[in-house]
Amino acid sequence: MNPAVAERKPKILIVTGVLWVGGGAEKVAANLGNYLVDEGYETHLLTFYEDDNKYPFRGTYYTLNEKPPRSRLYKIWGIPLRVWRIARYIKKHDIDMAVSFLEEANFYTLVAKLLFVRRLPVVVSVRNNINKRGWLFKILTKHLYPYAKRVVSVTKAIEEILKKEYHLTNTTTIYNPIDTELVKKKTAEPLPTEWQWLKDRSYVAISIGRLTHQKGQWHLIRAFSEVVKKFPEAILVIVGEGEYREKLLKLISDSGLTDNVFLAGKHNNVYPFLATADVFVFSSLYEGMPNTMLEAYSVGLPIISPDCVSGPREIIAPDLKIDEDIEYPHSTKYGMLIQPMENEEIWQPVQDVLLTKAEEELAQQIYERLTESAIKPETQTLISSFEIKPINQQWERLIM
Repeated sequence: MNPAVAERKPKILIVTGVLWVGGGAEKVAANLGNYLVDEGYETHLLTFYEDDNKYPFRGTYYTLNEKPPRSRLYKIWGIPLRVWRIARYIKKHDIDMAVSFLEEANFYTLVAKLLFVRRLPVVVSVRNNINKRGWLFKILTKHLYPYAKRVVSVTKAIEEILKKEYHLTNTTTIYNPIDTELVKKKTAEPLPTEWQWLKDRSYVAISIGRLTHQKGQWHLIRAFSEVVKKFPEAILVIVGEGEYREKLLKLISDSGLTDNVFLAGKHNNVYPFLATADVFVFSSLYEGMPNTMLEAYSVGLPIISPDCVSGPREIIAPDLKIDEDIEYPHSTKYGMLIQPMENEEIWQPVQDVLLTKAEEELAQQIYERLTESAIKPETQTLISSFEIKPINQQWERLIM
């Protein structure tokens, strides 16, 4: 065999729905792609939708540039076309392996493999608890994922779900990475002009996440009303955007918290916000692997989080078994786990509907972290487990 041919690295195609800034999976996809480019792989990245505010990618970028479907029926009619376009790209560029992120991309890429390019090894990445998705996603997971070369879960808890409930035998776990050198640069950047006043405030709690049902921010706002009752100087900043904005704003107003709770919107660089805070707080009902918790750790913030499935336990209490029963609150040198939040949406202020037990616990822990001399978490050992280069090397071993 020609040595040049024998040493040729495989051509890689990364598939994801969109590369918009703010998405955790999209960030991992872009970082992995750039790493592979730097390591000498011919790396392509294909998205279904275009976005003006994308993560930078140094390889060959291509988008199907689809418009958001006008209806479910319109989307169904578009399924065969999308599958065919993915397969055509794979054949045209002689792709040797595909790596896909998020269920939509995973399913389409695997169908393209089965129908048109059966030789193609596909690695799929599962970023969230599949049991929180609809029945169709569960059926497709069960019947399509066995055809993947490897199913990469973002936490061990999700991997256990895939093995026990979906009977998959081709699973592994690779955590999300954190680039500590990049963190230092981004933390040094200034806050946006309209948020400069945060630098002069003390007793700041911060939360980062999309304003959606999954993130449960109504629990956080209701809990914070109790914190403010005891400690009027406290403020809460929630960084993120989403369809629950108006509901959350109304809850803030109805709770009399307009001077204490602020929805800061979406920002490309969250680190200057984190650098102003005293504690990072979470209220998610469920998670995959929350990048924002790693970002908070990278600037040395203590974290309070519900012990939801999955992610927080593996970050805050890595020595615990993922199914081990514990008493709450559970304190570690990395932060505090509290009991899971209730799934029920509560849009009434505390004066109308009393705090739930989980909200009471969240309020107490926030109050204690803001008013006591909190010991900085021992993050150095923890963060080293999530450093970007070793994580990317784990991905690379899957495609060699």
